[in-house]
Amino acid sequence: MLATKSRQQRKQQQLEATAYHEAGHAVMSHCHGRRLKRVDIVEEEDRLGLCRQEKWPPWVLDELNGGSDSPRVNHWIEVQIRILLAGPAAEKQYTGRGNHRGARSDYNVSSDLAMHRCCGTEETNAYMRWLWIGVKAHLRVAHWWQCVEAVAAALLERHRLTGAEVQTIINDTLDADLSDVFLVPTEPSPLASKAAGGRPRKAPAEEPAKKTDKK
Repeated sequence: MLATKSRQQRKQQQLEATAYHEAGHAVMSHCHGRRLKRVDIVEEEDRLGLCRQEKWPPWVLDELNGGSDSPRVNHWIEVQIRILLAGPAAEKQYTGRGNHRGARSDYNVSSDLAMHRCCGTEETNAYMRWLWIGVKAHLRVAHWWQCVEAVAAALLERHRLTGAEVQTIINDTLDADLSDVFLVPTEPSPLASKAAGGRPRKAPAEEPAKKTDKK
């Protein structure tokens, strides 16, 4: 009985970690304008979850295969690495520990892309460390982490999300966050009146009652 419960708890913890992992990929994709086809936490033979982007543009494949070092392909590579690293970074932020085994594919593809734009192992390792630090800092920003939490919660509830559904969840979360920050006061404050270039208005004094002469 206890063993069964323990297995169920471990499975649930793994599912939650996977949801945050895939949500990290999804939110970072949104931040950089990369379109998604779908995101899921459906376990299959070779994976626990998936964040599927739209196909890479033909020019990217042409330049990568041709060994191009153009600024646009280097920028594309950097964004793609940030998206790949956001999965394990979000999972670590949620669980408090790294999952190198689960993130092996993300790390391998990131390293291959980094080697395309770097000269040698030393520069590649330094470049990857710099991007890893930046991605972790990005996800610690409150409104982006709230987006990760929202997408992860939706994945745990539905297990599969389309790219359009992910977009809606993120936009709704950001809209709610901004509405809390930029609340419009119902009445102008004295400070607002001063900022407008005048003193706070005083309530008009009541006009004294006129005396009437008695006859």
